[in-house]
Amino acid sequence: MLTKLLQMFTAKKAPQPVMPPPAQMLDYRRGRKPHYPFKGMKPGDSFFEPGKDASRLGSAGRNHLLKHPRPGYRFMCRTLTEGGVTSARIWLVESKKGRKA
Repeated sequence: MLTKLLQMFTAKKAPQPVMPPPAQMLDYRRGRKPHYPFKGMKPGDSFFEPGKDASRLGSAGRNHLLKHPRPGYRFMCRTLTEGGVTSARIWLVESKKGRKA
């Protein structure tokens, strides 16, 4: 029995090909769904996020515009109560003249 174990561990095995990782593992953002629908918004569009803080949602909008610039536009966010739920609503609006986008 000992000789069989020694033969198993000392036997030369054919090298197995190493498979490259799938493309999804190389870029962790590929295929990830966005949390908010900023990319598809047109001026005047808005969405309501139940239970979210307006400052948090506004920060997400500003970060989106930093990564995907839209000259002349900005996000406006307000805390509202709709249907007895205090939440945040964010709009894509045109920037006023003299104001940063």
